[in-house]
Amino acid sequence: MTRTKIFLYFLLLVAFMALSACQQEQRTAPVDQDGERVTVSLSVDVPCYAPMRAMQEGIDENKIDRLELLVFNEAGLMADYALATNLTKVGDNQYTFTAQLKPQTEPCVIHFVANRNYGGSDSGRQYLGRKESDVLLSDLVTMAEVSQKKSIPMWARKSYSEVKENSNLGEIKLLRSMAKFTLESHTTKLADVSYTLCNSYDCGTVAPFKRAELPDLNEAFSVDNRVPTVPRETFLDNGDAGLGWYASGASIYGFERRNKVAKPISCLVIRAKYDGATDYSYYKLDFVKSANRLERYDLIRNYWYKMTIQDALAIGASTLDEALAGPAVNNLALSEELQAYPSYSDGKGRLEVEASNYIITHGEQTLTFKANYYPEGSATAQNDKLQIVAVRNATDYNAIKGKGDVSIDNTTGQITATLQPALIETSRISDIIVGVTGDPDLMRIVRVEVRKPYNYELFQVNGQPAVGNAVTANVHGQKGALSFVITLPEDFRAQQLPMRLRFFTEHFYPDVTTEDGRMGKFSFGLAKDGANPVGRPCYTTIITKLPTDRTLRCTFLSNKSTCAETIEVVSVENLFDTQRVIVKAN
Repeated sequence: MTRTKIFLYFLLLVAFMALSACQQEQRTAPVDQDGERVTVSLSVDVPCYAPMRAMQEGIDENKIDRLELLVFNEAGLMADYALATNLTKVGDNQYTFTAQLKPQTEPCVIHFVANRNYGGSDSGRQYLGRKESDVLLSDLVTMAEVSQKKSIPMWARKSYSEVKENSNLGEIKLLRSMAKFTLESHTTKLADVSYTLCNSYDCGTVAPFKRAELPDLNEAFSVDNRVPTVPRETFLDNGDAGLGWYASGASIYGFERRNKVAKPISCLVIRAKYDGATDYSYYKLDFVKSANRLERYDLIRNYWYKMTIQDALAIGASTLDEALAGPAVNNLALSEELQAYPSYSDGKGRLEVEASNYIITHGEQTLTFKANYYPEGSATAQNDKLQIVAVRNATDYNAIKGKGDVSIDNTTGQITATLQPALIETSRISDIIVGVTGDPDLMRIVRVEVRKPYNYELFQVNGQPAVGNAVTANVHGQKGALSFVITLPEDFRAQQLPMRLRFFTEHFYPDVTTEDGRMGKFSFGLAKDGANPVGRPCYTTIITKLPTDRTLRCTFLSNKSTCAETIEVVSVENLFDTQRVIVKAN
């Protein structure tokens, strides 16, 4: 059992921006930095994440080596630079400084940046006349730099009506550019515990920035309702080749990330020996809220994410890679890796649902499926403990209005949901979260998508694409070939597999010599339908894996010289409209 807490080191998150798409450098004529300068004073406060327990690689999260002041005029262009002097530490996280600045008679903005080097060899002249966002966002903080310098870059921004001799710039609260992570193990079942941060970015920005708020720079740089600022999506290596392993209670630092919808997710991985074992086990931990496991945290700078292990119920994965490829042990409900499996156990009980994904394509007004709960060691279902935890909308268009439109029969375990009508241009998607009373760790997400049938990206026979769900093909004599090329659309997800395709034909059979593993083996039989209740001859294949190029291929051969007919290719699950192949014999 795990609990995840976050503390204000500072928190929150939502969007990301790519620096290459956001930066358009603009400069005016250089601003003169020479001339009269005035002395100003200020105090700097570095708010705690929370009491420190250890340092990652000797990093001091409260240390200030240098403090620089970047002054921007009302036009948003850099007008002055100064390096603070007379550093005096007056408390654990508090310092006082003085600085020499040019007088500013008009309103201005000052960025306070700690533990960087904007001054360089020319006292900051290279930045004069540049836009505020250009200066702050072009400076990338890398993990290698932080590890080498043993300090974390920090930042603050403040507006002033003027700057004159002996101005007191007030107290400046600096925001660290990284998030902090701590894991503590409180169970005797795990020995020799260490942990690491995986799937973490290798860099971040000095300052947070919300590009969506432009042109209002005050809002764009605001620390309220922050969103992750991501300059590029490049990852550190995991494990020994990356951040390495740290003892329980030590702290790790990483850059912010929009983690709620990330693939792969950033996560912690524990390495420990389980219940007297001599070999290590590995456990993947997700950043989810302890209360309901239904929401994953984004990772935001200046926040402390603390995870506590209260118990371990089973041995973990045998390698780090195996743990990363599997579900998070503290968040089975949200794990993408579990969505293909309708049944799982948390060590205290087993929760089963008929399927974890339903796609409704033909106007059905209700969805019905079954769930069962079995306490550990029992073969008898106790469905009186089943509950609908929540109905969550995955898009702006919900398939189910709310929790009130889902009912559960606590005797049979049957769950019934009332559905919204399909839209023409987009899907309606909702998640039904099925849970067990008294066991918050055992939940299952059942995704419901209401939509029109999918359209094949390409349905081609003998080089001719289908138009209006029909295509004509010419075949020459016995063993004449029909070569099918079927490309699935981009919005068709692997979670919707397995999928069955059924070829209704009387004169053709699959050519096994052309099988490439994409379509699976074909089986022959008679399938009934409304027009032919006795059944029609057909070949059925099961698609279990989504090819990288989303393209399926197969060849059918004629079993007679006169083979003219209309072949129907049917999606058994009704995911696609039926395609008709009009065969003409030459």
